[in-house]
Amino acid sequence: MKLPFPVNFGLIAVVKDPNGVERVAHFTEFENPPTDVDRKSMLKELAEDPEFGLVGVDVELVDAPLELVELYAERGRKALEGNEVNWRDSWSPYILWRGKILRGRAFWLFILKCFLWSGLIASMLSWIFGG
Repeated sequence: MKLPFPVNFGLIAVVKDPNGVERVAHFTEFENPPTDVDRKSMLKELAEDPEFGLVGVDVELVDAPLELVELYAERGRKALEGNEVNWRDSWSPYILWRGKILRGRAFWLFILKCFLWSGLIASMLSWIFGG
């Protein structure tokens, strides 16, 4: 069975938690590049429909990377074929950083960099304030 249309593009609804960490709250697929009308319509639906759980939440729309579009399209095809789809299989941790998804080696290098910087900053503050 085929998807109703070829999935070539996607939009990700991103929300930030109180600590500033971004997470993907919703993904929508498109056959053609999403227009400004598509973006406004999606933002309106996310803001008004309680089913999404985003009423009153600031949402930013980001163009989905091709890797993510292909992943959702593949899993959508499996679901339409009647196969049970585990949306978390082959899941790996990721971070959205400046419009890109960092996963795998890039994710762990980013975490290491943040850890090293936080240690450096903590050491500098301790030295400055004599703690």
